[in-house]
Amino acid sequence: MGFPNVDIFLSAKFIERFNEVKADPTFIIQDLFDDLSAAEQAEIAEYIQRKNFTDDLRERTDSEVFIFPSYPMFTVPLPQIGISLGNEDTAEKFFDDVVGEATPYPDGENPTHWDIPKGYWASANYQADIVCATKDEVIWLSRFLQRFIVEELDNLDQIGVKEVAVSLQDTMIKTEAQPTTAFSRVVRINCKVANTWTKRIPVNFYATGVNKFWP
Repeated sequence: MGFPNVDIFLSAKFIERFNEVKADPTFIIQDLFDDLSAAEQAEIAEYIQRKNFTDDLRERTDSEVFIFPSYPMFTVPLPQIGISLGNEDTAEKFFDDVVGEATPYPDGENPTHWDIPKGYWASANYQADIVCATKDEVIWLSRFLQRFIVEELDNLDQIGVKEVAVSLQDTMIKTEAQPTTAFSRVVRINCKVANTWTKRIPVNFYATGVNKFWP
Protein backbone atom coordinates (compact mmCIF):
# COMPACT_ATOMS: atom_id res chain seq x y z
CA MET A 1 0.00 0.00 0.00
CA GLY A 2 1.22 3.52 -0.67
CA PHE A 3 2.05 6.13 -3.28
CA PRO A 4 5.30 5.03 -4.99
CA ASN A 5 8.07 7.63 -5.09
CA VAL A 6 9.72 6.46 -8.28
CA ASP A 7 12.30 9.26 -8.31
CA ILE A 8 13.65 8.25 -4.89
CA PHE A 9 13.53 4.56 -5.83
CA LEU A 10 15.43 5.08 -9.09
CA SER A 11 18.11 7.38 -7.67
CA ALA A 12 18.96 4.83 -4.96
CA LYS A 13 18.76 1.94 -7.42
CA PHE A 14 21.05 3.64 -9.96
CA ILE A 15 23.72 4.18 -7.29
CA GLU A 16 23.40 0.54 -6.23
CA ARG A 17 23.64 -0.77 -9.78
CA PHE A 18 26.60 1.40 -10.78
CA ASN A 19 28.48 0.17 -7.73
CA GLU A 20 27.73 -3.40 -8.77
CA VAL A 21 29.14 -2.65 -12.23
CA LYS A 22 32.30 -1.15 -10.70
CA ALA A 23 33.07 -4.47 -8.99
CA ASP A 24 33.16 -6.35 -12.30
CA PRO A 25 32.51 -4.16 -15.36
CA THR A 26 33.80 -6.43 -18.12
CA PHE A 27 30.69 -8.47 -18.93
CA ILE A 28 28.08 -5.71 -18.85
CA ILE A 29 30.27 -3.29 -20.85
CA GLN A 30 31.01 -5.89 -23.51
CA ASP A 31 27.32 -6.79 -23.63
CA LEU A 32 25.99 -3.21 -23.60
CA PHE A 33 28.59 -1.62 -25.90
CA ASP A 34 29.31 -4.46 -28.31
CA ASP A 35 29.32 -1.98 -31.21
CA LEU A 36 32.40 -0.22 -29.78
CA SER A 37 36.02 -1.28 -30.09
CA ALA A 38 37.91 -3.06 -27.33
CA ALA A 39 39.84 0.14 -26.64
CA GLU A 40 36.61 2.15 -26.27
CA GLN A 41 35.14 -0.51 -23.99
CA ALA A 42 38.28 -0.39 -21.85
CA GLU A 43 37.91 3.40 -21.61
CA ILE A 44 34.35 3.01 -20.31
CA ALA A 45 35.47 0.42 -17.75
CA GLU A 46 38.24 2.72 -16.51
CA TYR A 47 35.77 5.61 -16.24
CA ILE A 48 33.23 3.61 -14.25
CA GLN A 49 35.83 2.17 -11.88
CA ARG A 50 37.40 5.50 -10.98
CA LYS A 51 34.08 7.23 -10.32
CA ASN A 52 32.22 7.39 -7.02
CA PHE A 53 28.46 7.22 -7.63
CA THR A 54 26.85 9.10 -4.77
CA ASP A 55 23.99 11.29 -3.57
CA ASP A 56 26.21 12.92 -0.94
CA LEU A 57 26.52 16.50 -2.18
CA ARG A 58 29.15 17.28 0.45
CA GLU A 59 31.73 15.49 -1.67
CA ARG A 60 33.10 17.88 -4.28
CA THR A 61 36.04 16.17 -5.99
CA ASP A 62 36.56 15.10 -9.60
CA SER A 63 35.73 11.50 -8.70
CA GLU A 64 32.00 11.90 -8.10
CA VAL A 65 29.00 11.23 -10.30
CA PHE A 66 26.10 12.80 -8.40
CA ILE A 67 22.77 10.96 -8.59
CA PHE A 68 19.82 12.46 -6.75
CA PRO A 69 16.01 12.94 -6.96
CA SER A 70 16.04 16.50 -8.26
CA TYR A 71 16.65 18.65 -11.30
CA PRO A 72 20.35 19.09 -12.13
CA MET A 73 21.93 21.81 -10.01
CA PHE A 74 24.62 24.02 -11.50
CA THR A 75 26.05 24.70 -8.04
CA VAL A 76 27.14 21.04 -7.99
CA PRO A 77 30.07 19.79 -10.13
CA LEU A 78 29.47 17.66 -13.21
CA PRO A 79 28.64 14.93 -14.02
CA GLN A 80 25.14 14.74 -12.56
CA ILE A 81 22.09 12.53 -12.93
CA GLY A 82 18.93 14.19 -11.62
CA ILE A 83 15.70 12.18 -11.46
CA SER A 84 12.51 14.26 -11.36
CA LEU A 85 8.75 13.87 -11.76
CA GLY A 86 7.40 15.28 -14.99
CA ASN A 87 3.74 14.85 -14.09
CA GLU A 88 1.36 12.39 -12.48
CA ASP A 89 -2.34 12.34 -13.40
CA THR A 90 -5.22 10.18 -12.28
CA ALA A 91 -5.80 7.73 -15.12
CA GLU A 92 -8.28 4.96 -14.27
CA LYS A 93 -10.32 5.76 -11.17
CA PHE A 94 -11.56 3.23 -8.67
CA PHE A 95 -12.02 5.48 -5.64
CA ASP A 96 -15.25 3.72 -4.63
CA ASP A 97 -14.09 0.16 -5.23
CA VAL A 98 -12.40 -2.21 -2.83
CA VAL A 99 -8.88 -3.17 -3.92
CA GLY A 100 -8.38 -6.48 -2.17
CA GLU A 101 -10.07 -7.87 0.94
CA ALA A 102 -11.15 -5.86 3.98
CA THR A 103 -9.43 -7.03 7.17
CA PRO A 104 -10.34 -6.53 10.85
CA TYR A 105 -8.28 -4.22 13.06
CA PRO A 106 -6.84 -5.15 15.42
CA ASP A 107 -6.64 -8.78 14.39
CA GLY A 108 -8.42 -10.93 16.95
CA GLU A 109 -11.81 -11.62 18.50
CA ASN A 110 -12.82 -8.01 19.24
CA PRO A 111 -11.84 -5.76 16.32
CA THR A 112 -12.73 -2.08 16.59
CA HIS A 113 -12.36 -1.25 12.88
CA TRP A 114 -12.23 -2.72 9.41
CA ASP A 115 -9.33 -1.81 7.12
CA ILE A 116 -10.45 -1.44 3.51
CA PRO A 117 -7.74 -1.16 0.81
CA LYS A 118 -8.49 1.63 -1.68
CA GLY A 119 -6.66 3.16 -4.63
CA TYR A 120 -6.46 4.40 -8.19
CA TRP A 121 -4.20 4.15 -11.20
CA ALA A 122 -2.09 7.17 -12.09
CA SER A 123 -0.41 7.91 -15.40
CA ALA A 124 3.06 9.28 -14.67
CA ASN A 125 6.32 10.20 -16.34
CA TYR A 126 9.69 10.65 -14.74
CA GLN A 127 12.92 11.82 -16.29
CA ALA A 128 16.59 11.32 -15.54
CA ASP A 129 18.57 14.35 -16.73
CA ILE A 130 22.19 13.40 -17.39
CA VAL A 131 24.52 16.41 -17.55
CA CYS A 132 28.24 15.93 -18.24
CA ALA A 133 31.27 17.79 -19.48
CA THR A 134 31.69 15.45 -22.47
CA LYS A 135 29.27 13.83 -24.89
CA ASP A 136 30.92 10.42 -24.43
CA GLU A 137 30.01 10.44 -20.72
CA VAL A 138 26.41 11.32 -21.55
CA ILE A 139 26.15 8.43 -24.01
CA TRP A 140 27.74 5.93 -21.63
CA LEU A 141 25.67 6.90 -18.59
CA SER A 142 22.38 7.07 -20.51
CA ARG A 143 22.85 3.56 -21.88
CA PHE A 144 23.58 2.22 -18.41
CA LEU A 145 20.40 3.87 -17.08
CA GLN A 146 18.36 2.50 -19.96
CA ARG A 147 19.57 -1.01 -19.16
CA PHE A 148 19.15 -0.64 -15.40
CA ILE A 149 15.53 0.44 -15.79
CA VAL A 150 14.49 -2.53 -17.93
CA GLU A 151 16.39 -4.89 -15.63
CA GLU A 152 14.46 -3.49 -12.65
CA LEU A 153 10.97 -4.00 -14.10
CA ASP A 154 10.14 -6.75 -11.59
CA ASN A 155 11.20 -4.56 -8.64
CA LEU A 156 9.26 -1.62 -10.05
CA ASP A 157 6.22 -3.87 -10.37
CA GLN A 158 6.52 -4.81 -6.70
CA ILE A 159 6.17 -1.17 -5.62
CA GLY A 160 3.18 -0.62 -7.95
CA VAL A 161 4.84 0.68 -11.14
CA LYS A 162 3.63 -1.00 -14.34
CA GLU A 163 3.54 -0.59 -18.13
CA VAL A 164 6.97 1.05 -18.15
CA ALA A 165 8.16 2.64 -21.39
CA VAL A 166 11.64 4.17 -21.73
CA SER A 167 12.73 6.85 -24.20
CA LEU A 168 15.90 8.91 -24.69
CA GLN A 169 16.41 12.42 -26.04
CA ASP A 170 19.38 14.76 -26.26
CA THR A 171 18.70 18.20 -24.83
CA MET A 172 20.50 21.53 -25.18
CA ILE A 173 21.46 23.47 -22.06
CA LYS A 174 21.36 27.24 -22.35
CA THR A 175 24.88 28.56 -22.05
CA GLU A 176 23.88 31.40 -19.71
CA ALA A 177 22.65 28.82 -17.21
CA GLN A 178 25.90 26.86 -17.20
CA PRO A 179 29.33 28.50 -16.84
CA THR A 180 31.12 25.69 -18.72
CA THR A 181 30.24 23.64 -21.77
CA ALA A 182 27.87 20.84 -20.83
CA PHE A 183 26.11 18.05 -22.69
CA SER A 184 22.78 16.61 -21.66
CA ARG A 185 20.48 13.70 -22.42
CA VAL A 186 17.12 12.87 -20.86
CA VAL A 187 16.03 9.30 -20.12
CA ARG A 188 12.23 9.40 -19.77
CA ILE A 189 10.13 6.78 -18.01
CA ASN A 190 6.40 6.68 -18.79
CA CYS A 191 4.40 4.34 -16.60
CA LYS A 192 1.22 3.51 -14.68
CA VAL A 193 1.47 3.89 -10.91
CA ALA A 194 -0.83 2.24 -8.37
CA ASN A 195 -1.57 4.82 -5.67
CA THR A 196 -3.20 2.95 -2.79
CA TRP A 197 -4.15 3.59 0.83
CA THR A 198 -6.14 2.03 3.68
CA LYS A 199 -9.60 3.28 4.61
CA ARG A 200 -10.26 2.48 8.30
CA ILE A 201 -13.97 2.15 9.21
CA PRO A 202 -15.36 1.66 12.76
CA VAL A 203 -16.98 -1.75 13.15
CA ASN A 204 -20.43 -0.35 13.97
CA PHE A 205 -20.53 1.77 10.78
CA TYR A 206 -19.11 -1.01 8.60
CA ALA A 207 -21.74 -3.47 9.87
CA THR A 208 -24.62 -1.13 8.95
CA GLY A 209 -23.22 -0.35 5.51
CA VAL A 210 -22.66 3.31 6.39
CA ASN A 211 -19.12 3.37 5.04
CA LYS A 212 -19.04 6.76 3.33
CA PHE A 213 -16.05 8.18 5.19
CA TRP A 214 -14.22 9.95 2.34
CA PRO A 215 -12.05 8.80 0.88
